[in-house]
Amino acid sequence: VSTSPYLHPPVLGDVGDKMTAPWVIVAQSLWHGPDQTGKLEVKLLTPKPRHGVRNTQSVYAARAFNAGNTLDEFANVAAMEMTTFPLFPHILGGPLVDEAASAVQRAAADTAAMTQHHGLNADQAGAVAGALVAVDEAGRGLPTSSLTVNPVRLVHGPFGSGKTHTLAAFIVSAAERLAAAGSPARILVSAHTNIAVDRLLIALVERGFTDFVRVGALRRIDHLVLPHSLHCRESSVSATKNINSNSMSGEGGGGG
Repeated sequence: VSTSPYLHPPVLGDVGDKMTAPWVIVAQSLWHGPDQTGKLEVKLLTPKPRHGVRNTQSVYAARAFNAGNTLDEFANVAAMEMTTFPLFPHILGGPLVDEAASAVQRAAADTAAMTQHHGLNADQAGAVAGALVAVDEAGRGLPTSSLTVNPVRLVHGPFGSGKTHTLAAFIVSAAERLAAAGSPARILVSAHTNIAVDRLLIALVERGFTDFVRVGALRRIDHLVLPHSLHCRESSVSATKNINSNSMSGEGGGGG
């Protein structure tokens, strides 16, 4: 936002009257768009100009790219505390435990198996193998002092890099190991959107793994996952009618 149509004011030392010198500020819209009267509430992201700001003033604005999500992420990080996000120091700080050589060897052995059975590349297989060692130790209920690998794992990659494929391979393998060990532990999957959850569950179904329950709003669940939803386990007539109606209409995909 600027009082100059060029959005590039001159240096203050080059103008005579500094009180009338143009200025530029960066602002974030707090509304999705102007209201019926054309007003729009904004939040300044840069300091307020110390000169030339009046209550009623014509300004020029250039709409930039949508950085709302990025700004929200910055605000969330700034507000993080141990009580609100206990995993934060383990992800960005030092390791919770020093990974032992024996754990690295076990992970190396699992890497080859992941590549062969799930078609993962070296990086994907290594990530899953390391996480499976943590699953083994969690299934045995080892205290933190006895852990040989970090129980918190961070897998990241750009769109299309195979994160969903990797997570599906991990869940199938982890469930098999927990069942073999007779562990009562369960695996919880969560995401920012219903679409992300359903994509992962569909990947599990494609691998023949259906030992899960999808929880969520009925109309937000993909129809391919609907048979595995909590609603299908309800015995009420109304729930059955809603499920049948939802399946016939083809609704349920997407949402946040």
